[in-house]
Amino acid sequence: MKTIFCFFYLILFLHFSAFSQAVDTAAVEKEVDSLIQISRDYANKRNFDPALQYSAAAEKIARERLGEISAAYGAACFNQGRVYSFKGDYGPAEIWYLKSIDVRKRVFGTEHLLYAQSLNNLGVMYWRQGKFDKTEPLYRESKEIRERILGKDHIDYAMAANNLAVVYNDMGYYDKSEPLHEEALAVRKKKLGVLHPDYAQSVNNLAAVYYNIGKYEKAMPLWLESMEIRKNSLGKNSPEYAQSLGNIAAIYWELADYKKAEACWLEAASIIENTLGQNRIEYCQNIDNLATLHFKLGNYPRSLALHSQSMAIKEKITEKNSANYCLSL
Repeated sequence: MKTIFCFFYLILFLHFSAFSQAVDTAAVEKEVDSLIQISRDYANKRNFDPALQYSAAAEKIARERLGEISAAYGAACFNQGRVYSFKGDYGPAEIWYLKSIDVRKRVFGTEHLLYAQSLNNLGVMYWRQGKFDKTEPLYRESKEIRERILGKDHIDYAMAANNLAVVYNDMGYYDKSEPLHEEALAVRKKKLGVLHPDYAQSVNNLAAVYYNIGKYEKAMPLWLESMEIRKNSLGKNSPEYAQSLGNIAAIYWELADYKKAEACWLEAASIIENTLGQNRIEYCQNIDNLATLHFKLGNYPRSLALHSQSMAIKEKITEKNSANYCLSL
């Protein structure tokens, strides 16, 4: 009887020990998630030092207590990449995003939305650097995964289709870009309505394709529609509204209304500087456009100064063989 009792006690001990371990794992995951959320909040406010501190703490806890092949560690690596990317520090961002892809692939496999998320965000980082050849396959795979898991009528699929369409537009593949933008636009209109910022994004991006193929009469009303939605939903100090200003400036440029174009690009550059900082491709794009405008007007010293400013920023945030850096050269 004593032997049976001891054996039974051993079974109970093992059972409760395993249960306790499972509870500890859940507690660790909750702690990591909490640190990541705090880090994201700081990053969204551009307070990068505390954002990186909380993110590093989350990564350390996940790695030491759950191991590198765990969902929590994959999430921590992803957040490290996100914070560094948002800061404009693309070297470490790439390392952490690649690690998150590897971890999530090993934990979840390649048919999982978190794996697709890591692919997408690495693609966004490459896109900001003008590395479109690296961006396109990541966006394409992310879109295909979301299509298989969620279907084409899902809002996350629309986001993936939009991103792929953007890089096709940047690469000059307008015949591939236009139908993807129309597809994303239709889903966002159906799911979100015509007053939502994401719908405005699709309207804006479709207009960019029309602009690039010379259909200015189709681009202008769409850009005006997008700008009005962004003004009402996000405010006039948002990066999205700044993008709309830059686009409207491009139309004024085509109409040879250089004073209005300059005013729009100056306001857009100021908004980007105040919200995202100068170390961003979005800021450089407005500076590049202003430099081109001053060259057109014969203000060569001013043009050279602006191009040099833009090139110095790009030299810090991207590689010298990138499309954006070559544009400045």
